[in-house]
Amino acid sequence: MLIPSIDLQNGRIVQLVQGAKLALASDDIDAWIAKFARFPKVQLIDLDAAMSRGNNDALVRRIAAALPCRVGGGVRTVARAEELLAAGAQAVIAGSALFRGPGQGDAGSALAGTALAGTKVPALRSDPAKVPALRSDPAKVPALRSDPALRPAPAFRSAGTSVPAAGTVPAAGTVPAAGTLPAAGTDPAASAPAASPLIDHDFAQALADAVGPDRVIAAVDAKGGRVVIHGWKTTLPLGPVEAVRVLEPYCAEFLYTHVDREGLMQGTDMAAIRAVREATARRVTAAGGITTREEIDALDAMQVDAVVGMAIYTGSLAIG
Repeated sequence: MLIPSIDLQNGRIVQLVQGAKLALASDDIDAWIAKFARFPKVQLIDLDAAMSRGNNDALVRRIAAALPCRVGGGVRTVARAEELLAAGAQAVIAGSALFRGPGQGDAGSALAGTALAGTKVPALRSDPAKVPALRSDPAKVPALRSDPALRPAPAFRSAGTSVPAAGTVPAAGTVPAAGTLPAAGTDPAASAPAASPLIDHDFAQALADAVGPDRVIAAVDAKGGRVVIHGWKTTLPLGPVEAVRVLEPYCAEFLYTHVDREGLMQGTDMAAIRAVREATARRVTAAGGITTREEIDALDAMQVDAVVGMAIYTGSLAIG
């Protein structure tokens, strides 16, 4: 399933390349809300909150009231997660705060797994005329193709299906069959994760206890085969497969971002995504370079949802 992304900075929708270079910007919030109204899931990230440079809370409330959003950005505390849920978010995305960097007692900036991650994001250019506009009239974006994988559609998971025990991990080389992914709300205490000094277990447990694991999406970003946090500036001696296995009891879903391809519109890494899919019984959504209908089809067959940003806003991927 295709999940459009909305990334907010300085009161506008923006797109960045590799989390650093401002590529596109739009003030036409309502037009994009209308454009995404038919989708059952939309990803909404407040970049300013993620970078501790203020927030876009008014816009978050406005968009989350109109669209079924999963919301991230600055989720470093339980209080912030609760604020986002109160603002209308259906689930919260926590990233860097779930990990500990070298010499770090507590987790830091929660920007991991977003389509626009990056702590060193430059300010919007002083001359707006020099910033390429997004397709400011969404009505001019090509119509949705007939391919069902590009259409907004109900999630393939259904209630009442067989649910594996919390913490159950499929055997290597297998992908959970349709209908066998765990139900949201699985008690994280039912399966104690292996201790890891690189995971902030206390925060992960507190977040799951406070809002329910069914409303927690754990973002795992990887570059060069290692988890990266703090706007992709800190590399941990931890692979994404190990990370999802350890974090599995605390969430109902993972957002995996393949940083190496993020924002480049050159395609994603299917093998890396498949490895994450095979490592967990939780739902998986992927981001990072997803550009074509064929990639979305392949991910759908893998039971992985696809977050797409740049390809939509440039009009290279037709969504209607």
